[in-house]
Amino acid sequence: MISDRSHSFRQIITGNSLILIQDGEIQLNNLKKAHVSQTDLIASLRSNAHLSDPNA
Repeated sequence: MISDRSHSFRQIITGNSLILIQDGEIQLNNLKKAHVSQTDLIASLRSNAHLSDPNA
């Protein structure tokens, strides 16, 4: 009920989405905002998306 009335509260609860890879380029500024290292991103791509290269 509170999140229906308060935009700020809703953002805290649901969070914001960030684009980490766009057009094959890793968005380093967004990685910092998300507190994700480039190594963690690549490892996640390998295990979840079966990709080893974000440009692929």
